[in-house]
Amino acid sequence: LEKAINNSSCRQLGKFNSQDLANTAWAFATLDRGDSLLLEKIAAMSMSKLQSFRPREVEMLLWSLARWHSAAADEVWNLAMKQGKAAS
Repeated sequence: LEKAINNSSCRQLGKFNSQDLANTAWAFATLDRGDSLLLEKIAAMSMSKLQSFRPREVEMLLWSLARWHSAAADEVWNLAMKQGKAAS
């Protein structure tokens, strides 16, 4: 079931808005679930849509990436800072 949820989420990410991406990342991180492919796709999709993220969504995404020990956390943080989306 977990693999099916991961696969379904990966296929649907292109349709997700900023809140969907942040909530999905947060949910998988909170449950300590998800796989590296899903994480990479969430991070990449989030970076391409970061300008539409609200500050709380950026915080949720960064927390989730940090919890997953993702190297993408630094990239997202740097981009969020450049766009004025993250508190310093």
